[in-house]
Amino acid sequence: MSPKNELLRPTDRDPSEHRASPKAMACLAGILSLFMMGGGAAAGPVQDSVDVEDTRATLSEWIETKRLISKEKKDWKLSREVLSDRIELVRREIEATRGKIRDAEESVSTADAKRVELMTEEERLKETAKLLEDLIAGYEQRTRTLLPRLPQHVRQHLKPITQELPEEGEETTLSLTKRYQNVVGILDQINKFNREVKVTSEVRDLGGGTKSEVTVIYLGIAYGFYVNGNEDVSGVGTGNETVWEWSPDNDIAPEVASAVRILNNEEVASFVPLPVEIK
Repeated sequence: MSPKNELLRPTDRDPSEHRASPKAMACLAGILSLFMMGGGAAAGPVQDSVDVEDTRATLSEWIETKRLISKEKKDWKLSREVLSDRIELVRREIEATRGKIRDAEESVSTADAKRVELMTEEERLKETAKLLEDLIAGYEQRTRTLLPRLPQHVRQHLKPITQELPEEGEETTLSLTKRYQNVVGILDQINKFNREVKVTSEVRDLGGGTKSEVTVIYLGIAYGFYVNGNEDVSGVGTGNETVWEWSPDNDIAPEVASAVRILNNEEVASFVPLPVEIK
């Protein structure tokens, strides 16, 4: 395509990008004049040679200008694509950041709600623990009150557990669980002894500084009866409201001795009357 046709072709380029320099415009005007003159004889040989050289130089400059414009246009398009990609990338990063912020805000809200819930639960547990502590302290106090009313052999058997019971108002490092287990363990052992009939030998103070080995029958933890080997000394033991007590009662020695023999399979079982008071 000739420069003339190129000049006359419509273009969609930005006029501000393709505006030629004043010198290029002058060159184009010269070229048009030459075409219009048709190479007539009006100009002399020397003048023609000068005009042709100027035209060539101007044309070369115009072509270079067109090349630079084309290059700038390509560079601009490439830069625009890179810039568009960067803008899109930044837009995505902004959206991702906004999403993370929303998630973080939701997490914070959830964490705040959970914290309030946990604080409420903690307060409730503290109140429950205080109620349990007061309740267990009451059980411990009642258990301590019960111990002196038990027979000696039962108290001795329970000593490893009962010595862990804190005194009323005393500080303790035991957990509520351990304290509760101690109370339950003591009561369970007491209940076990209360279901048994036990025959054992003990040394009993008979008064007047006299001590003697006796055989004792325990009916649970409610009553006990003792008799000596001669079957002439006997007594009854029972727990009152504060302590376990033994009371001499020699009149029941034959009955107690007979009960001992029956329990030891030394005598045929039969009804043996023993003094028991039901309260």
